[in-house]
Amino acid sequence: MNKWKERRVKHSPTLQIKELTARQFLGKDGCTPYITPKVLLDFNDDGREDDVSEMSAMFSLANARHRIIVTRKVRTDKGRNRYKFQNFNRNGNPDGAKVVLIGNIEQFLEDLYDNKFVINFTYDDLIEEAEQA
Repeated sequence: MNKWKERRVKHSPTLQIKELTARQFLGKDGCTPYITPKVLLDFNDDGREDDVSEMSAMFSLANARHRIIVTRKVRTDKGRNRYKFQNFNRNGNPDGAKVVLIGNIEQFLEDLYDNKFVINFTYDDLIEEAEQA
């Protein structure tokens, strides 16, 4: 390999991106949680089924490493929940999901956009981890 390619690979910003686990997301490893287990389980159990399904879809898109697109507009739905419609670039095609802004999920979306981490979990993984709290 050419020297310039070796150096470029070594200093690639993608190599510096860490992986966020479900435990870290929920604050179980001493991290500041994006959503606490109680808030997540309450949302899952008491929230609108469509909202929960959309949240699950968002985590699936993020877990599949689709590129997140900045979404700044915060809206309020009929149930008076604040939310964003979060878009992703899915292999050149736009895809997205409604994300109810529970806990600190808005910061999570910003951190995901800023490439501070990638995630290795789905919404179902989060629920399983939250149930073990």
